[in-house]
Amino acid sequence: MLIEVIAVTLDDVLDAGRYGADRIELCSSMDADGLTPSIGLIRAASTASNIPVNVMVRNHNESFIYSDTDKAVMLDEISFIRETKASGIVIGMLNENNAVDETFLKAVNDVAGHLDIVFHKAFDQIDDKDAALKTLGKYPKVKTILTAGGPGSAGDNFNLLSDLQKSADTYGITIMPGGGLKADAVSHYRDTFTALHFGTGVRENQSFAGRLSREQLKQLKEL
Repeated sequence: MLIEVIAVTLDDVLDAGRYGADRIELCSSMDADGLTPSIGLIRAASTASNIPVNVMVRNHNESFIYSDTDKAVMLDEISFIRETKASGIVIGMLNENNAVDETFLKAVNDVAGHLDIVFHKAFDQIDDKDAALKTLGKYPKVKTILTAGGPGSAGDNFNLLSDLQKSADTYGITIMPGGGLKADAVSHYRDTFTALHFGTGVRENQSFAGRLSREQLKQLKEL
């Protein structure tokens, strides 16, 4: 099972590799649920990491509906990320109907080059998730959807997530449960999912103020 962890500093990146994580989601501003990190951190993290680094592309937390100026900034950020050693980007975009903004997704896909695309928890706000899967399935770079399955935490929505994975299999997309997961409460996920995403659930004091926990990551790798 692939274990992805959030990193917000270069120390997090190095700890994640040492402690057995399989992939990093690199973010800033976790008090805003994760925004695009600085250019310096993106470059340093992608160069120093011994595991893949996916970079959050989200320039504000007002909504997942982006203006033309927002989109221009985000596409420019993706162009920069493409020239680093990062493996992918983490992004999500909605239109006013709470569906995937396919026009912007296509633009992101065209700029991303070799980068994988993770569609993030904007997916939780989509009303028709089957239609969203069909849209995302048109774009082979979209390999993963990070989702809690709907309102609440991923830990509350196991059955919804399981059903989503069955539907996503049709499109070759991995559903990666994330949001509120803790290392000591996910053993039953291993038979249904191939990837899990952790934030504070693998940190000391269950807080982004704490460092990544070697013990909790070890526990996950032993599942």
